[in-house]
Amino acid sequence: MAKGRLVNGIKETPAPSGDRVHFYTLNVGQGDSHVVHIPDREAAIVIDPGDSDVIGQLLHDKLKIKHLPLILISHFHLDHMQGLNEVIRQCCEPPVQSGRPAFKPGYIFINSHSFERTKLAGMAERLDDLADLKKEHDLKFELITAESSSSQLFSGELEALGIEGHVIYPDLFQEGHAVRKNDFNLGSVLLYLVFAGKKILYTGDLPYEGWQEVSDREDLSSDVFKVPHHGGSISAGSNPAGSGRDMKKILDRVQPRFALVSVGDKHGHPLPEVIEAIVDHESKPHVFCTRVSSRCCSSPAQMKQKIVDYYLKNLKDEKRKYMMLGSERGSMCAGTIQVMFNRGSGEIITQPSVGEHLRMVKKVFNNCQPLCYKRITRN
Repeated sequence: MAKGRLVNGIKETPAPSGDRVHFYTLNVGQGDSHVVHIPDREAAIVIDPGDSDVIGQLLHDKLKIKHLPLILISHFHLDHMQGLNEVIRQCCEPPVQSGRPAFKPGYIFINSHSFERTKLAGMAERLDDLADLKKEHDLKFELITAESSSSQLFSGELEALGIEGHVIYPDLFQEGHAVRKNDFNLGSVLLYLVFAGKKILYTGDLPYEGWQEVSDREDLSSDVFKVPHHGGSISAGSNPAGSGRDMKKILDRVQPRFALVSVGDKHGHPLPEVIEAIVDHESKPHVFCTRVSSRCCSSPAQMKQKIVDYYLKNLKDEKRKYMMLGSERGSMCAGTIQVMFNRGSGEIITQPSVGEHLRMVKKVFNNCQPLCYKRITRN
């Protein structure tokens, strides 16, 4: 980054080399895939490998990592973990012609409720394959819950990377409640990561019932908020208004500056009521979505090429082409989102930047009104 460059309208001083962490929310359609990159360590951690192809492109082709200390599975729904086995293979068994060194992931932390009950979700074959990989490569698996030895191990491994991190939900009791209800989403891991005084909150698909179980003494305030369940329903029953009201209650505790929505075009995600609750909230978060969906726009198929053309025309910097990284299913809005925490700066940097994103949406959505329209008009 050049000294004195304007970032989101603020003059930015570059952080010292090795003093930054990058958080990617990947464009994988209906699913979750997140990568936390620690550039000076040539290392990354993966949260919810919902798509191995896109993760592989980022980790190995673009970032060229040499270490993968941690993988975390928030819960065992396919759209959050179906790429796990292949991500392991990409590290342990790289193609000879690639010239990449082989390395095995350090620890794989999985939600124990989900793991023990996975066969009910028709995933026995995937688990058998995973068991073979574990044996062949001597992989280390940990069943993680809050306030446990595995959670302490997880935090310790993050601390070795220069990142503070804590699993704050579910504890063993809360997990037992999720087991009794046979609700995979209710067992989702709630995790926050802190670097240079800035905080990002990962939420899996945690419904509002789970959020109610998190103690009021727990500080959930976060600069960056991964919206749970792809912006879909988080409330009991099918009343969309209930999800909007409950999202507001969550946001009252989180008070985010940025909200990230990993979404495709299935299952009615995102709910307009949830997005409206976010853009109308007093914290005034800026919303980035990985996709345009039929819930965002009346004609998403017509939007894809316009958005791609905009990025290619206006964002020619080679370093920004990762924004185009992603699955070809559906059509993208922000595409892959990168959030940068710099130790030498109090500002959070996003790619695309807030300004670029707003300009793109204003220009492209000229014939249909996106869900984030209210947020755009405030700027």
